[in-house]
Amino acid sequence: MHRNPEFQRNFWLEITPHRLIATPLIFGGFYYLILFFGEHGDQALLLTSLWMFILFTGLWGAYLSENALVTEIQNKTWPLQRLTSINPWSMTWGKLFGSTLFSWYVGLWSLGVFVLTLILAPDIFLFPRPDHKWIMLSHGIVPAVLFIVGVVIWFQAWGFLLGMWQAQNRFSKSKRRSGLSLLLGLPLLPSVILSSFEPVKWSKAVHWYHWEFSEFWFWLASLYLFLAWTITGVYMQMRRELQVANPPWVWKAFLIFVLVYAMGFPQEKDIISLNGLNFWVARLLLGWGLMVAFTYVILLWERSDGVDIRRLFHLWRSHRIQAALCEIPRWLVASILAWATAAGLLALHALLGGTFLNDEGDMINLYGWVAAAMCFLMRDIALLLYFYFSDKPQRALATAVVYWTVLYILIPMLLGVVWMDIFNPLFLPDGSVNFAYAVAPPLLQAVLMWRATIRRWRTRFGALAI
Repeated sequence: MHRNPEFQRNFWLEITPHRLIATPLIFGGFYYLILFFGEHGDQALLLTSLWMFILFTGLWGAYLSENALVTEIQNKTWPLQRLTSINPWSMTWGKLFGSTLFSWYVGLWSLGVFVLTLILAPDIFLFPRPDHKWIMLSHGIVPAVLFIVGVVIWFQAWGFLLGMWQAQNRFSKSKRRSGLSLLLGLPLLPSVILSSFEPVKWSKAVHWYHWEFSEFWFWLASLYLFLAWTITGVYMQMRRELQVANPPWVWKAFLIFVLVYAMGFPQEKDIISLNGLNFWVARLLLGWGLMVAFTYVILLWERSDGVDIRRLFHLWRSHRIQAALCEIPRWLVASILAWATAAGLLALHALLGGTFLNDEGDMINLYGWVAAAMCFLMRDIALLLYFYFSDKPQRALATAVVYWTVLYILIPMLLGVVWMDIFNPLFLPDGSVNFAYAVAPPLLQAVLMWRATIRRWRTRFGALAI
């Protein structure tokens, strides 16, 4: 770590002699008071130290990591750092862990108290009823600490990723500190930790594909797998910020990983709850839904204005295929996978058969529903690009979100109020009608929207030559 100049710089800024001395004195006195003057001192010390670690290292650390890059931009030091010889990986972990050093220093004192309490205090004082011992502690102290630390690092990495997204928004005139990570972390982080407080007697085996795993070990392994992918995402964003091309296969590999991971959860016993669908069709339906969701998420996350698209076409026309592949928008990759899973889903449904019923027991036309949803997806992509290709792309995303809200929520609600649900296929995927009526309206909208988008492109940027 001492060879990473970014980490070393943050170390000298964050860990001052005053903080080194004051932190253990303050927290030592605080925990002393809890232990000797609080009711049920051992239990109170265990819970308080754990929640103090989550508060300081988890929530506060996520806030610090989110604003690490924005602070550098505000202090006008980031442009100089981009010109240094520090490689993207060193810059990634130097900023991710360097910006949160003090939160870790504060939190590790609390984590140490938590571990010492588990080691020194008899279980009968901590858990008077043995069957109420937490699932998190059912396999020993080390796995429990790995779980807590992994969750905290994951939230910090997500905070850093959110901060980089805000810093890379070139349409924003000013870069300001944000508390988005706190807004998301306040309900999510305690919920994740509290889920591990369930009594051991409630523990259930996790079934994934045809294998059975211990609940705690499965979720611990899943946590670190997704943590690795999150840090990989931070690294990819840092490469982009430092003007280093990202390999085109990383995003594809992540989407395929999520697809394979999620499809392992539906089991044959769940077919009834999925309304009669074939076992493998139900799995593909879940995977398709995830790919559609990822397409929308990355549309909101990644800006694809005319400059980006022109650069992609220029690289392609120059026969710089490798560079062009690196510039392909991630929403395009996700939408291609959505189309592939949709095609596989419908083909498998046609081959294996089965029914798809709604909660009222009415049959849903799966073919029309999926095809209509994909047409609406293509319309929404064209709508967003249409606004990005305008003279003022700064408000493109907000404008598109307003249109989506009106089309998907407001108008269908109004139709329901006036008993005109027959027009729902014009605005929502509807499997209760025949295939033609379900698909024709969104298909027509997609064609017209793409025609308008291409026309606007030609007006602003010239002919669309590939």
